[in-house]
Amino acid sequence: MDKQLRLARFVDSGQDTPEDENSYKGLRSYARSGLHAFIAELLVSVCPRDSKVLDVAAGSGAFSARCRDLGFQVTACDAVADNFKLCDTIPFMVCDLDVTFSHIDGAPFDAVAAIEIIEHLENPWHFFRQCFELLRPGGILIVTTPNNGSPVSKALLCRFNHFQWFSEDERRVHGHITPLSAWQIKQSASEAGFQLTDLRSFGDPYDGVRNWWRLRVLAHLIEFLDLAPAKLKGEILIGTFAKP
Repeated sequence: MDKQLRLARFVDSGQDTPEDENSYKGLRSYARSGLHAFIAELLVSVCPRDSKVLDVAAGSGAFSARCRDLGFQVTACDAVADNFKLCDTIPFMVCDLDVTFSHIDGAPFDAVAAIEIIEHLENPWHFFRQCFELLRPGGILIVTTPNNGSPVSKALLCRFNHFQWFSEDERRVHGHITPLSAWQIKQSASEAGFQLTDLRSFGDPYDGVRNWWRLRVLAHLIEFLDLAPAKLKGEILIGTFAKP
């Protein structure tokens, strides 16, 4: 699938959406419900309100707008210019995250937020190296991706040979091409020069399989046997990293 098409398949139609947990001021959030609000709270906890923040793969601009309203100086980028609805109020650049993108205007930044994008990329290791270049010393990188370590994701792998959110349908419709484990996230960030400051997860992985009792039974058995800490068993993996 053409990369530009792959990244644009899930863009909205340009119409404002009703306000709900998956939108902000009429801008659609292409992420799990509540994730943008959670990451915004996390960002506030690690950065002063006037920090320079880069919203990577900004989509419609929902997270950018949320950060702006919290007092951050926001710059946004996305592979598809038509996705972004706030070009008149927030600096925006078109960039391909699979090639060099550390030249973005406004660098160095105090923080980079990469919400639900790394699973769309061909080279996550390159992505971490570029983010490292974009940050000032002491800067913070927050990365989220579907959590392959959740009990439901492991159950799907056992039963159907793919992780949660990485079926052929997900690849075709949403462009999910690169499943990453917690180890891969930590290792690629470390080799880029980052220091891990926090690793956690978000969301109940059972939400999408409430009516699938056989898979739930298998997932609960896996969860019982799994020695991973509870904070790493949610649907979305969230890594926070610092540039020394």
